[in-house]
Formats: sequence, C-alpha cells, structure tokens
Amino acid sequence: MARIVASIFSICVMGARAFGIGLPAPAGHSPVGIWYSLIGKWERDPPEVTNSGRSIWSTILVFCENGQFKKHDLTLRDDGQGLYMGPSDGFIEFHGNWMATSKGVEVKYRFFDSMYILRPVGEGPDTSEKRQAFSQTRDRILLGETQFGKASRR
Repeated sequence: MARIVASIFSICVMGARAFGIGLPAPAGHSPVGIWYSLIGKWERDPPEVTNSGRSIWSTILVFCENGQFKKHDLTLRDDGQGLYMGPSDGFIEFHGNWMATSKGVEVKYRFFDSMYILRPVGEGPDTSEKRQAFSQTRDRILLGETQFGKASRR
C-alpha cells in the first residue's frame, strides 16, 4: 500500500503547490489524505496469471488540501512485501472536488480515465457528474455501508 499511497498522494501535493492554493481543514475531523476500502474477499491469483499471491478489488479516495478529490477503483495485489497495482491491472479514475459539511464531506466528481476495463461494443464510460455525501469520524469515512480506513504513509 505504501507504493500506491506515495504515488497518489504526490499528485495532490504537486497540484496544490502548482496552483498555490489550500483550503482550511473543516471543523472537527479533516478528510485530507488517502482513504481505502477493500471490496469483497482476497482471492488467490492463479499461478499462470501472476506470481503475486492474492488480489482484491478496492476503492481509494483521495482528499487533497486544495479541495481536489480523486477516486480510484482498482485491483490491489499482495505479494507478501506490500500492496501494489499490477502493470496490466485495470482501473477507473474519477476527478472532482470536495467540500466539508456539518455531517462530513460532500464530493462532486466525473469520470476521468480508465485502463483495461471491458465494456460492450459502442458503450462508453458514464461521464455525468456524480454527487455523494460521506459521513466521517476520526478514523473512518462511511458511504452507506462501505467503510473507508485512512491509509498510512510508511
């Protein structure tokens, strides 16, 4: 996870520095940082596909200090030395903005990019704007029944 966290976090830091902007942290708990949820169960990878060991579908949420929001849906792999995204694994990426509310965080985002995601012929990605409200505690963000834990930078 440290490899993924470092590369995704650098996107926020560079973006904020490039524009010279920043937002004050909301009252209570700040969502700034990287949050993740593992969806489903870890599955053993077949030896003919990869030697990584196991994989799981995951959603990673990135709340940047400058109000930018990024959402990544991807497969995480565990090789026993850490979590990473394989070079040929698919992902879906969304970009938008976040805003603190009295109950947590509200985000607005749109499809940005994807790789290796199969769709029916002639069907493109949904590019409409999405809005979601997250509730937040000190160490958890909740979206419906999906819990996101805060990633640490080791």
